[in-house]
Amino acid sequence: MTTFLELLPKIKDFRKLSNHADYHTNLEDHQWLLDLSFLIDLTGEHNEMNLELQVRANILSSVNSHLKANSADVKHTAKW
Repeated sequence: MTTFLELLPKIKDFRKLSNHADYHTNLEDHQWLLDLSFLIDLTGEHNEMNLELQVRANILSSVNSHLKANSADVKHTAKW
């Protein structure tokens, strides 16, 4: 989405040259562009948090597997 904002001037130029220049009047609406920018920022933050949570979940899963394996070893050793 950030690429969209970076390319916005070129997109506007292209739309003006095309047969459908009036199709996306939102590209001229300042408030709509502000809302879009906010959405882009929010989506970027969401993606970063999601990736961080995935890393944490993988770590917790690894720790859990390790604890289960060690617990089984301890139970097996305690029976002897």
